[in-house]
Amino acid sequence: MSSLQKVLSRIDQQPGGGVVFDLDSTLFDNGPRTVRIMLEWAHQHQPQLIAAIEAIPRHRIAYSLAENAARVEGWNEEWLESLKSFWFDRFFADEYINFDEPVDGAPEFVRTCRDRGAHVVYLTGRDVPGMWTGTCNSLRAFGFPVGVPGVELVLKPNFEMDDSVFKGNVIPQIDAYCSGGVVATFENEAKNLIVMRESWPNAEHILLDTNWDPRHPASLRDSFTKVPDFRLS
Repeated sequence: MSSLQKVLSRIDQQPGGGVVFDLDSTLFDNGPRTVRIMLEWAHQHQPQLIAAIEAIPRHRIAYSLAENAARVEGWNEEWLESLKSFWFDRFFADEYINFDEPVDGAPEFVRTCRDRGAHVVYLTGRDVPGMWTGTCNSLRAFGFPVGVPGVELVLKPNFEMDDSVFKGNVIPQIDAYCSGGVVATFENEAKNLIVMRESWPNAEHILLDTNWDPRHPASLRDSFTKVPDFRLS
């Protein structure tokens, strides 16, 4: 039995149990969002790079903007600070979220979890002031359940709050949503999954093998089950 099938089996055994999903690099691939911003920057500042940026992969890109920029043919390191500033002003904004694309099988798997009786919780480091509207629209556009009974969307109250601190702080809130306890959690960042494992030791904790913050040791990932996507077959 695959790890995803095991989660579905446990949902059947725990009526009202919760499944907690991160969004960025878990349910969604935000590589297309970054590439879109890079293209806009090139149109305004270095139009000779447009074709080269269009040629780089949009999916499963590196966590680091500098690493992605270095893949662009003709790139000059002197442009990095300009690109970083341009990217930062747009990446965490409602109007750019719609460029994200779901990880393979993600909408179908989340719908299946809810159809089997799970309480779905989207727990993300996105912030309410800058990203609430875009997040709701994106979830709805790609067929994820949202704004319906049995589904919760939990974002940070402000941008500055550390993701792991925020996710740890809302554990009691999530416990209140899930009458049957938490069945499973899905994350791309091991540091966040560690917080959840400490709070819900009996749940399945599954790591999306996409990209992650390289400031955290890769060894943190070794104790978790990893999946590349949400396809059941």
